Amino acid sequence: MIVGSSGGIGSAFTVALAADERVGKVFALSRSPIETGTRPVTPLRINIADEVSVAGAAARCAENGPIDLVIVATGILHKGKDL
Repeated sequence: MIVGSSGGIGSAFTVALAADERVGKVFALSRSPIETGTRPVTPLRINIADEVSVAGAAARCAENGPIDLVIVATGILHKGKDL
């Protein structure tokens, strides 16, 4: 599971895991999911600020059994010293 899969780092993790034959499924979670057309990748829409969205994505992932790896590749855009 990669949270933030549409960003630079998240998409690189998604591509790398999808190419690894040992990986059975990759859940690519993002506010703007990207359809890769790659066999093990399942893109899912998520907004980490919305509990309903998070619960829905978690339920969808749980349908496939336990998750072995979670990568959080999200970030916060800010200007100056204020967040």
